[in-house]
Amino acid sequence: MTVTTLAPAPLAADTVLAGFEVATLVRCGARTPGMVEFDRAGPAHRLSRLMVALGLSGRQDSYVAGGYHRYTVHRVISSDLRARVIGEGWLAGYRRLCAVEACASPRQRRHRDDLAGAAWRAALLAAATRGGSGPLAVRVADADLALVLVRAGRVLGAPVSLRTRGGRHAVQVAAGPYSERVRLVSRVS
Repeated sequence: MTVTTLAPAPLAADTVLAGFEVATLVRCGARTPGMVEFDRAGPAHRLSRLMVALGLSGRQDSYVAGGYHRYTVHRVISSDLRARVIGEGWLAGYRRLCAVEACASPRQRRHRDDLAGAAWRAALLAAATRGGSGPLAVRVADADLALVLVRAGRVLGAPVSLRTRGGRHAVQVAAGPYSERVRLVSRVS
């Protein structure tokens, strides 16, 4: 008797996009098992909305910490942060965004552009950013995420540089219209 194991069906493009953005937000935040913390409310709201769209559970919470210098920590608590759809969304998005071969169809190119926008949207929401009138830059701890942001910037047509210091990766978009293009493409719809 032979046992045949069926592979799960591939994820739809919109599910890959949402799972990829959730995974990117999680990689940008401070992670502990079952929880992700952010210093702003925006990424926590976005993560919660995306998780609901994927059919995953989670709740938002915030608390004030610190002594003399008070600050608010916004967190998303969920047992689904290691769900299959998030992991597969990250892997599929990573492969599609960082693939060496050219995208064959206009639909594949559009999906790759959407993935690039999702990566920068998550990074701008959740990571330590520098912007203003100068070049747009984010600092991330995850090397794979830094690679994805470099590739996403190049997909969006923006010159991007990467510098690593002390285990942190600074991904910087060239000043001028490139920074504005990345900001525009990565706006939350």
